[in-house]
Amino acid sequence: MSDTPSSNQPGPGDRPEPEGDPGTPPQDRPTPENPGEQGEDDAGAGGPEKQGGWFAKFLAVVEWLGNLLPHPVTLFALFALGVILLSGIAGDLLQIAVEDPRPEGASDRAEDGMIRAESLMNGDGFRRIIQNLVSNFVGFVPLGTVLVALLGVGVAEKSGLLTAAVRSIVLGAPKTLVTASLVLAGVLSNTASEMGYVVIVPMGAVIFHSLGRHPLAGLAAAFAGVSGGYSANFLIGTIDPLLAGITEEAARMIDPGYEVPPTVNWYFMVISVFFITGIGTWVTTRIVEPKLGRYDDSRAEEGIDQIMSMEPLKPEEKRGMKHAGVAALGMCVLFAYFAGPQFAGEYLLPEGTTLEESKDEWSSQRLSDEAERHARAVLEWAARPPGSMVVSTPDGERIGEDRIPFKVIGVGLLEDRPSVRPKSVTLIIPHKDGLKGTINNALFVIPGYGVLRDPESGQLLRSPFTRGIVAMIFIFFIVPGVAYGRVVGTIRSDRDVIDGMATAMGSMGLYIVLVFFAAQFVNYFAWTNLGSILAVVGADAIRAMRLDNPLVFIPFILMCCFVNLMLGSASAQWAVTAPIFVPMLMLVGYSPEVIQAAYRIGDSTTNIITPMMSYFGIIFAFACRYDRKLGIGTLISTMLPYSIFFIIGWVALFYFWVFILGMPVGPGAPTYYTPG
Repeated sequence: MSDTPSSNQPGPGDRPEPEGDPGTPPQDRPTPENPGEQGEDDAGAGGPEKQGGWFAKFLAVVEWLGNLLPHPVTLFALFALGVILLSGIAGDLLQIAVEDPRPEGASDRAEDGMIRAESLMNGDGFRRIIQNLVSNFVGFVPLGTVLVALLGVGVAEKSGLLTAAVRSIVLGAPKTLVTASLVLAGVLSNTASEMGYVVIVPMGAVIFHSLGRHPLAGLAAAFAGVSGGYSANFLIGTIDPLLAGITEEAARMIDPGYEVPPTVNWYFMVISVFFITGIGTWVTTRIVEPKLGRYDDSRAEEGIDQIMSMEPLKPEEKRGMKHAGVAALGMCVLFAYFAGPQFAGEYLLPEGTTLEESKDEWSSQRLSDEAERHARAVLEWAARPPGSMVVSTPDGERIGEDRIPFKVIGVGLLEDRPSVRPKSVTLIIPHKDGLKGTINNALFVIPGYGVLRDPESGQLLRSPFTRGIVAMIFIFFIVPGVAYGRVVGTIRSDRDVIDGMATAMGSMGLYIVLVFFAAQFVNYFAWTNLGSILAVVGADAIRAMRLDNPLVFIPFILMCCFVNLMLGSASAQWAVTAPIFVPMLMLVGYSPEVIQAAYRIGDSTTNIITPMMSYFGIIFAFACRYDRKLGIGTLISTMLPYSIFFIIGWVALFYFWVFILGMPVGPGAPTYYTPG
């Protein structure tokens, strides 16, 4: 891969207007001073373009300024060095510190309750940098995720399955729905964790390229759905319980018995799917594609095919697709078998019941010893003192909140002994009696059934199944790819499979180099606590505004957008800001459920324009395959319209849904909270 851009960066008007047939030869790139006459090698000396509307000029300025920056690899290296220098100023010279808003006993909270800027410009910092240089790189989660998934995707690509699938989709779908379908697929892919970044985003570029449209527009549309629409979905994903747990802990600073289940934002998530799909489609067709103009295939990396032939599938390809479909269906059935679906019931433990009395209640359900042990753990968790983060099971095992095995519904506390025992608890426990219990018992006798459930709690949501999504993607692409390749003759031996994997890895050279420096920067920034300090300072500024009406959510969402540019992790950002904003806005009169929904808008909309987002590097690497001289400014300016319109539209939808229609953001989620 040629991954070094020209030293002269292109100016903001470096792409021609989309005139005439997209298949005609591209014109020379215009420049601000002399449009249409100056070549790309001279680009970069001009300022903002003088043609087009104000928004086009604004995007041109962003692109021009962004492309004046060095290569992203160099940029991350400079960022890492800058964090080291800044940490020395903030930690050693200024000794900056802010009060930690998290409750006592919270994980990573200092004993004195302060968040201090940690310096890396001293002996301890230097030793930490040297000792963790390798571990920062290999421990960067997206690195392994992307490479492992692409091993499987490479086999499917080598066999021709992906090409045939794209042709089948493009030829079978109405052309007017291709963009909307791509954005929607990106939104829904969030349920499968990282699949959207490593499958849907590059597939978007391939589909647009095959239609004679600009591949970067397809990549942008898919990226907008996957990352910009991160908080929209039809299903509950892995992030929902995590955010709900953080919100619940923050809410209990005001109301010790408050419960926040993972489904509290589900209604708003569902309606947001339609919004993200519509806005994403409109931005792609009305802003992004006209801005990008006609695509010049000569800018693509060597090995990228020219526009894919859209001829109908040949008989052997159709036969191969059928075999691949059967193989894919078989993989789905196998994964479901390993997930181990089972029948479960709800058991209510009434008010005032002691732990021993509660045991009598659930023991009549003929629970296994393991289920009984964990049911007791749930009761102790529900009865724990406010702020407690860990409970102890009868056999002495310590279980963090993320390992609580059964759902707890409607937990309240007795007024006379608020920190001793629960008012009522509902346990979700697998059936052991009756027809459903017989089916459960029969299924779990089968070797391997439910093997990917949590071996201790029996949970599926937080289990080897959900943590193993990448492994499933790897297998899911290899098996159908081999099945297709055997039929059409592209996979004849294990060497062809290995060649497919090797080719996929060969295209990741730029990404691996970029990740090395990005991982150092991300870890240095986390070590210094600068992101957490900025989050607390921003929260204090909003608190100083003293807004006591729905307008308070506007600066709150905008602050979350800004913090998200620096703290790419949704849970890390919310862990710092939730203890500030949830109690503050509860006292104003708004429920934790509504506060969390507003936070998720801010957390999602700027994902697509920040290099701090974990998968930004792989998106840039994919884009460079279609434009060897792509600058980071071009990518950010391409995604910026999505971010702007997502913020404006999503905030408007939030106010319309919650405060005008008066609709709840999720099942049983109130809009308002009455303190006291």
